[in-house]
Amino acid sequence: MVNKHNVATAPEVVFFSLGRRWHPAQEVCVDYADWLLLKPYRWYLQAPTERNLCWYVWGRPEGSYALLHRWLMRAPKSREVDHRDGNGLNCCRHNMRLTDRPQNAANRKSSNPLGRGVSYVDGRGFKAQIQHHGVHHNLGFFSSAVEAADVYTQAALRLRGELASNR
Repeated sequence: MVNKHNVATAPEVVFFSLGRRWHPAQEVCVDYADWLLLKPYRWYLQAPTERNLCWYVWGRPEGSYALLHRWLMRAPKSREVDHRDGNGLNCCRHNMRLTDRPQNAANRKSSNPLGRGVSYVDGRGFKAQIQHHGVHHNLGFFSSAVEAADVYTQAALRLRGELASNR
């Protein structure tokens, strides 16, 4: 269903589109209760950068710059907001959690085509490695990238639990 604000609403979730010059419109998702809080303010898209690999929403809801996900979670400066699915435009409460920087970094997207934590070493094969709480763990060498990625995923789940990411 679409209402007068040009948003699609589900029983508990609201989807609305934000545009930016020279970029196609992006769809933002928030909980209905949060939609009622953010509706009076103007919100804008922030394009991906080298540091932040996904789109975000920003505005000036209380007179100063704020990212939508941080504003909704009332995140203190010492904490970060992690999007479980890696989509910075999915600002539904079930998709966000407060973390510290290392936990948030553990859930970042990987640009490695071999898989997260996997590299190729000439003459030795595919190496799997993981870093957790500043400690580097060498997981071994494997004959295929898939096998090394599987070992990395198992180690990430064991060390990081729900914060593990294989993206």
